[in-house]
Amino acid sequence: MEKLTGFCVLLAALSLAVTEDKYFTKGGSITLDLSPSYPDPIKTIVWKSRGDLLAEWIKDKVPVEFSRSFNGRSTLDTENGTLVVNNMSKNDTGVYSVEINNNVQSVNYTATWLKSVPQPVVVITPLTCAASSEVCIVSCDGDTTGAEPVTYRWNIGDRELLGKNINITDTKNRHDEFITCRMTNPLSEKVSETFNNPLYRDDEMEPFEEGFVLGMLAVLAFEGAVVGLMWKFKIGPFKNRRHHQ
Repeated sequence: MEKLTGFCVLLAALSLAVTEDKYFTKGGSITLDLSPSYPDPIKTIVWKSRGDLLAEWIKDKVPVEFSRSFNGRSTLDTENGTLVVNNMSKNDTGVYSVEINNNVQSVNYTATWLKSVPQPVVVITPLTCAASSEVCIVSCDGDTTGAEPVTYRWNIGDRELLGKNINITDTKNRHDEFITCRMTNPLSEKVSETFNNPLYRDDEMEPFEEGFVLGMLAVLAFEGAVVGLMWKFKIGPFKNRRHHQ
């Protein structure tokens, strides 16, 4: 019966375990704290990395000690159990866990190495996309290998949209003059250069342009009529002279 009770307690503890993601870049740092904070006075702290001892402290018995690979770049707050590791590298990836007063805490941390996101570039398809097109596709492009998870955001006109690829249409986007995209991951963010929307048309200019064209046609027609009349009256007298002779 006691064994069964102990097994049930273990299952309950496992079911309450929470894993949080911690991201770092080369040379960066991570901060690992107790969540929730420990309710009683802390007398012993043991942090582990991938199951191996990282840091240990026992009140009035053992001062704070770190394993060789973490010594000199780590700090431990004995009041609240918070561990800070600096100068991180790919070798520091993995699961971090902690025991307080010989009790395994429910929170674990998964440390993951990340690259910074690249400078994104707006790419449009098809290449023939122009003001006369009905639908085109804009893509937020860049090599994100090692930088995932990446979130893609667009600023098209005064709207913000999510997604790596976005459809732009003549109906919705003809008044949006500029387009930019943004790449974000847990550690970095970069924005593309401003891209001119090929579907953009300024409707306020269209009536002016149409009137200008019609006006030019009217002027040409008038000039043609004047030239015709001048030609007519210029040749008439010559015809009369020939008759008199």
